[in-house]
Amino acid sequence: GEDRAELGELESLESLLKRYQAADPDGFEQFFRRTQKILYNFLLSRLRSQEEAEEVLQESYLKLHHNIARFDPSQSALGWTFQIARNVMIDRIRKNKIRTTSKLEDHAATIDPRQQLEARKTLEELVKDLPAADQALFEQKFLQDWDYDEIAKSANTSPANARQKVSRLLKRIRGTG
Repeated sequence: GEDRAELGELESLESLLKRYQAADPDGFEQFFRRTQKILYNFLLSRLRSQEEAEEVLQESYLKLHHNIARFDPSQSALGWTFQIARNVMIDRIRKNKIRTTSKLEDHAATIDPRQQLEARKTLEELVKDLPAADQALFEQKFLQDWDYDEIAKSANTSPANARQKVSRLLKRIRGTG
């Protein structure tokens, strides 16, 4: 633990979740610290209030905790976590009919547009140094919720290749962020 930090080398998110699977609470603690902001900003960019974003965030980490045994360290930890958060968000929207960004005019009173903009800016900041194709891929997968079939069609490739591209993209983002 300590040696890696002194070298300025960050342990991979996959490795942290693997430690958590092995009942090391520090693995989760570090994973949470390194992912909560990007996940929160993702949720805030989609949902209409801080409160909703915070609740979905908490519920997402709780779900991650309950499903930690299912995590496959050969897949992207960040991608897996995004998928959990996205599913929690969709479930809540269905159950509670939460208003998302498309219902802006109805719910203008409860929104802090500055915060929503801030969340989007943080996500954009994360991908700004990436090539245009990768930025588009990030946008399609994480901001527009495209599935791999849709991404594949748009990129004129196979769904398996689209999945691999997203996985590589997440690795690149983790390397820079």
